[in-house]
Amino acid sequence: MNSIPKVKPTLPGGFRDYEPREMILRNEMLATIRRVFERFGFDPLETPGVERRAVLTGKDPSFRMNIFDTSIRGSKIINDEDLRMALRFDLTVPLARFVAANPDLSKPFKRYQLGNVWRGEKPQAGRFREFMQFDADTVGTATPLADAEIVALMVETMQALVTDRFTVRFNNRKLLNGLPEYADYDQSLQAEVLRVIDKLPKIGRDAVLRELNKPSAPDSPESTSNAEGEDLTEAEWGLGLATTVAEKVGAFLDLEGTTDELLTRCTDLFRGVAIAEEGLDELRQIVSALRAMQVPEQFWRFDLSIARGLAYYTGPVFETTLDDLPQIGSVFSGGRYDDLVARFMDGSFPATGASIGIDRLFAALKELGKLQFTSTLTQALVTVMDAESMTDYLAMTGELRRAGVRTSIWLGQEPTFKAQLAYATKMEIPVVIIAGSNERAKGEVTVKDMRRRTQTTVPRKLLVGAVVEILK
Repeated sequence: MNSIPKVKPTLPGGFRDYEPREMILRNEMLATIRRVFERFGFDPLETPGVERRAVLTGKDPSFRMNIFDTSIRGSKIINDEDLRMALRFDLTVPLARFVAANPDLSKPFKRYQLGNVWRGEKPQAGRFREFMQFDADTVGTATPLADAEIVALMVETMQALVTDRFTVRFNNRKLLNGLPEYADYDQSLQAEVLRVIDKLPKIGRDAVLRELNKPSAPDSPESTSNAEGEDLTEAEWGLGLATTVAEKVGAFLDLEGTTDELLTRCTDLFRGVAIAEEGLDELRQIVSALRAMQVPEQFWRFDLSIARGLAYYTGPVFETTLDDLPQIGSVFSGGRYDDLVARFMDGSFPATGASIGIDRLFAALKELGKLQFTSTLTQALVTVMDAESMTDYLAMTGELRRAGVRTSIWLGQEPTFKAQLAYATKMEIPVVIIAGSNERAKGEVTVKDMRRRTQTTVPRKLLVGAVVEILK
């Protein structure tokens, strides 16, 4: 009889397992985030991991996101766009779909959601193909005060997650939307210009301006050289903006100063550009609200380099970076997206929100040494000294559990006390219960404090009290 070949137990690239010692801390992190979000008045929502592909892409032929398509039924590939399905790439588009499908929702609708999302991207440090997001969004109000509340939520959440070395930076896409008029380039190039500007924190100002100024890809594949006759590879093509245009964009990127100084300098730069002036007014309202809420100013600032890559952002945009690990990128980001619900129905549905990348933040805090790992949630182990006394051991276990003590009874195949104690030591279980023949003959039980390396023998009826005292 031929044996079935063994399968190598490896994960595909961009995916990962979380062992119990990591999941314990992740669950604590999620519980902390949930408490902060609920304190800000957000309620939970759940949506499926799979959506219609048309919902995710909006049937937009220019849609750039690499999504996981699931449009295969048995041996058949579904080609009908209205029937094709894919794994969600964020939680915001499903929220917009939910709001459109439930028009009777009370507005503003404030929800938080936790869930995995999937993107077919190249794996790299801090980036995974499957990752967890924790979102908070407010739908149905256009006031910048809702955006300010999101920034305040971001600050308070990060403070609660055992770190005070972070910065929430924000900008307004309306300033960026005013760039074509200010710098005098065609509006059709705006998406590409913003894509390049979004690289600023990674590649720096000079590289951004070079990419804006370098010749654009030719219409003819035979045209592969620049004005000086130098051959250019596909990766070296830029946007082909005039030098004067790139210089104006550079002047915009060169604006520096405190939040108040930047607001003043942007007011001068964009004077007469209506859309940018509207964005500046919204930013002033956000800053005023943050100060009124007494959100510590060392944790937030106005930053012109924030662009956000997704095209659906329409107003304020937010990003959070860790001061001691900026290279890992944003761990908590979002913005205003007033037109996304309109993908599904007519009417105005302004919305704003932000999302924590749980996996990226967890990896960052781990690298920074901010996490204190523990091997188990179990607080007490009831050892089994002889099988005939199992009824009493089970009774002890039940009593401790009813008292709220997280308790395990030894179920291992190795019956020796040495093996049981070694297990408790390796798993870092703080209390071990021992009831051998001597203890049982006297109606007693020994309670061993593994952290202090002490033990005490108490009457059997005082077992629960003794364990609870050790765990205080």
